[in-house]
Amino acid sequence: MNKIFTYFFCLLLLATNQLAAQTDSHCGTLLTDEQKVLLLDYAQNGRGFATKSAAQYYVPIYFHFVGDDAGKGFYNSHQLMLDLCELNRQYAAVGFYYYLAGIEYISNSTYFDHDYNGGYDMMRQKNKPNVANVYIVLNPAGNCGYFSPGRNGVAVGKNCMGTGATTLAHEMGHFFSLPHPFDNVTGVQEYVNGTNCAVAGDLFCDTRADFLNTRWNCPYTGNQLDPLGDKYDPDETLFMSYASDHCAHRFSDEQIDAMKYNINTSRINLKGPLQDTMPVQQTAKRIWPPDNAAQKPTESKFMWSSVPGADYYILQVSQISVFPSNLPVDIMTKDTSYIATGLTNGRTYRWRVRPVYAARTCTDFTTDLGVFVTSLTTGIDAAESTEMLVYPNPAAKNSLVTVAFQTEQTGEIKASISTVEGKTISSSLLQKQSDLQYSLSIDGLPAGIYFVELSNGSNTTRHKLMVE
Repeated sequence: MNKIFTYFFCLLLLATNQLAAQTDSHCGTLLTDEQKVLLLDYAQNGRGFATKSAAQYYVPIYFHFVGDDAGKGFYNSHQLMLDLCELNRQYAAVGFYYYLAGIEYISNSTYFDHDYNGGYDMMRQKNKPNVANVYIVLNPAGNCGYFSPGRNGVAVGKNCMGTGATTLAHEMGHFFSLPHPFDNVTGVQEYVNGTNCAVAGDLFCDTRADFLNTRWNCPYTGNQLDPLGDKYDPDETLFMSYASDHCAHRFSDEQIDAMKYNINTSRINLKGPLQDTMPVQQTAKRIWPPDNAAQKPTESKFMWSSVPGADYYILQVSQISVFPSNLPVDIMTKDTSYIATGLTNGRTYRWRVRPVYAARTCTDFTTDLGVFVTSLTTGIDAAESTEMLVYPNPAAKNSLVTVAFQTEQTGEIKASISTVEGKTISSSLLQKQSDLQYSLSIDGLPAGIYFVELSNGSNTTRHKLMVE
């Protein structure tokens, strides 16, 4: 066995150090010496590993939404969850289940449209430990995507994501050590008849000899011959080939074997139990704004109920009844409220919200939509007093809030809490903290929007309060 490994390394040392040529923009992943060593290790020690490994591995994946300096151009958050659902379908035969380990938004034009140096710096600065880091950008160095072994991250162009796309599955294959079928790991070209498949080409004997390092449509109709004069017949069904997306739909058994070996060796830090109980999806209830309410375009507030077990929420706002990929508001957040600042005045908007579970990747929005309009002056804001302040706002349930005045108050002050529809919830006397500050209990108030109305017998003021 050691002689075989020595032979492999001799071939590797004789092979050129030149990175594998990429002659189109499909994939920018280059076969480095580091990747070759991993594959040679598998060829010596890992063949047949899948028969000894677990049936299911849970892989933490961390998505970095990258936009420009102005915070524009981020990939659609709901589509990302659909893509993650599709990725799990594509990897079902492998036994890998990707769960959402986290997300972040990065506003950086250099990263959004980057060359390899920019991508290298992006991953060096932003990678998270013990997860598969995936960056969704506008332009990943002129490619649809690439895996960087040096920085241990994947970058994918947002125009190469979406329904029917295979770029993410392809690049995650590279992440778990797979080469292209046309790569020559040892520098030896694989024969079509397969007689040297174990020591040539991609080192897999169940992936047919391939030479096509440019994008191609299936079926292959060319007449290219191998060194022995046999006609090539590359396999368009493999995710790791350069065949068009609609052609590819699988990994070979030996490719699966290699990925399972990889997650049990060099990527053992990703191997672990799923940190989620796979809850049944519930609906996030819309709280604010009420239907047909007016919101300021420069400060439109949204609130919804928390959902047990939810890791994130997706909030989307659209000017039409459908929700296209490019939306004025599209955010994934851990909070149950959000303030949008860039809407257009005098428009009617629809909005929706859904919970996101780390491990339940194939959930969707319900048909429940809210409707509101934007106006520079709203009835609610016009009714608020500028002489008092209620904080913290939003406030946590079952807590105390402070009511502060600009001028000293005399006599008893009665506080009433009412809904936006005008229904009084409670009335009490304020407890004085100082000459200008009073305490107000909001015990028992569910999450929502309320008005706090204060009266000293002669004057009445009120202020809006958000409870989370």
